[in-house]
Amino acid sequence: MLLAFQLFLVLSIALVNGAPLSISQAELDQFEFFAQYVGAAYCYDNIHGTSNTVACSAEGGHCPSVESIQPTILKGLRKTNTAGYIAVDNTNKLIIVAIQGTSIASNPIDVLTDLDLIRVKTDLCCSANTNDGCEIHSGFWQAANDVFPLVEMNISLALALHPDYKIVTIGHSLGGAVAALLGAKLRNCGKMVDIYTYGQPHLGSIDVSNYIQSPSPTHGNNYRIAHTNDVIPQLPEHDWDNWDHFYPEF
Repeated sequence: MLLAFQLFLVLSIALVNGAPLSISQAELDQFEFFAQYVGAAYCYDNIHGTSNTVACSAEGGHCPSVESIQPTILKGLRKTNTAGYIAVDNTNKLIIVAIQGTSIASNPIDVLTDLDLIRVKTDLCCSANTNDGCEIHSGFWQAANDVFPLVEMNISLALALHPDYKIVTIGHSLGGAVAALLGAKLRNCGKMVDIYTYGQPHLGSIDVSNYIQSPSPTHGNNYRIAHTNDVIPQLPEHDWDNWDHFYPEF
C-alpha cells in the first residue's frame, strides 16, 4: 500500500488557489511520514484495536518510520462506513486520527458510498455566510458523523493527558474526504487540527471548501496531496454541479 503513496513524493510544487509554489525537502519528508501513518490504517490489527502500537509490516505494509517510534493505539475505528484508528505519538507530540480509503475486501460498502453523488445541506459551516447551504457528499458526511463521537471522546481523553500535543487528521482517497470533515468538525469544537489528505476526492460545494480553507492557519493547517495523474481527486467533476477542493494542493 505504501508503495502507492511514495509516488506522491515525486511532486515538488504546491498550488495555492491555482498558483504554483515551491515546497521543501522537509515538507516532502513530512508528507511521507504521515503517508505511512495513513497506510497503517489499512492494517487489520490497527483498525480493530488488537495491536497496542501502530504496526503494519506483519500484514505486508511498509511504515518503518512510524513503527520505530511505537505510537500507542487509543482506539481502533471500525464503524459502518468508516475504518481507521486513533493513536498517540509521544515522540512527535501528536494525536493522530488516520482513516483508510476504499477497501473492497474489508469495507465493501465504501464502494457504494464512493458512487453516491448526492449532496446534502449540512451544519458544518456553522454561522458562516454561505451561498449553497454548505452542501457535502452525503456518503462522506454520513461516514464522518458515524465515527465522530468516538473520535471526539478519545481526543478529549488524550488531550487531558497531553494538553500540548497537536491533533492531526489523515486520510487516503475516500478516507481523505472523511479525515478533512473530521478535522473541520473538531475545529468547530475549538480544537487546533492539521489536516493531511492523500488522493482526496471533492468534498462538496464551494462553500465547504472555502470554510475548511479559511481558518488556516489559525485553527490548523491544510495539506491536500495529490498525484498529477490520479483521477480520484478530479471526482466528482468540478463542472458537474460545482464540486470543489480546498487549497493548498501539493
